[in-house]
Amino acid sequence: MTNDQDSFLRATMGAMDLVYNLSRRLVRSREEAEDLAQDTYLAAFRAWTERRR
Repeated sequence: MTNDQDSFLRATMGAMDLVYNLSRRLVRSREEAEDLAQDTYLAAFRAWTERRR
C-alpha cells in the first residue's frame, strides 16, 4: 500500500458507514448502494492524490 493510500484510509475510515448509509437512502438496492459508495470513495481518492501532488 502506498503512503497516499494509507493516509487516505486513515482520514476517511470513520466515514465509510456514513457514506454507505447515505448511499443506501439514495438508491433502491443494496448492490446499487455499494456501487455508489465505491464510486464515491474512488472519486475522493483520486481527488486526494491530485491534491497531494
